[in-house]
Amino acid sequence: MAYKDAYMTLANYIGGKHPLKEWMYVTQDTPGSVDSSGYFNGKVNELGVGDRVWVYQATDEDDLATGIVDVSLHVVLTNDGATVDVSDDILGATVTYGD
Repeated sequence: MAYKDAYMTLANYIGGKHPLKEWMYVTQDTPGSVDSSGYFNGKVNELGVGDRVWVYQATDEDDLATGIVDVSLHVVLTNDGATVDVSDDILGATVTYGD
């Protein structure tokens, strides 16, 4: 699949000497897809190096109540004004139900 801007939300702004943003993104794409270089190019003018992107992989991106398959956290590593590259999932967690 591909990046969909409507599903990306600015969740937090962290000010200070090195201001950062924290984003939330809902998709049916896997963490391995969203960490591909260029996946977030639709936000090239808003994503900065060091920004964090929380990704919720959902069964239905329009309705989180249908089920969350995975949660991943990615950090923007580079943004040269044309291409955004984020890290692999730094959580490495698996969502488990019933624990």
